[in-house]
Amino acid sequence: MGESRTPRGPLSWADVCLSKDRLRQRAKEGGLLPAWRDLDRSSQEQQDTLEEWAALWDAVDAHRAAAGGYNVRTDDEDAGSSVAYGCPSVRQCGRRVVTEPADPAPECRLARQPMAPERGR
Repeated sequence: MGESRTPRGPLSWADVCLSKDRLRQRAKEGGLLPAWRDLDRSSQEQQDTLEEWAALWDAVDAHRAAAGGYNVRTDDEDAGSSVAYGCPSVRQCGRRVVTEPADPAPECRLARQPMAPERGR
């Protein structure tokens, strides 16, 4: 199988993290929810691979007439907030979210854990 690509380049952990819930819905629509659930369980233990996620995306896309994009959008664009969070995973996917100080920590969709506050940024 060739390297799976997003509109911005090779599939990354940030792509998986940001698009995981959307992929779940598309997998459900395509009858691939059991495969998504298996990968979700594996991701919580960091036993999954980008190749497995890419294969699932390819399978989901095969069931869709028009495949959607899987761009990583930074959640902090145009934000005037003061608390920045980063990836809590050893993978360090690069996803960054800025929230208001009173807001709860955003969730890392890849590891299903709260994101880590950034220090010294």
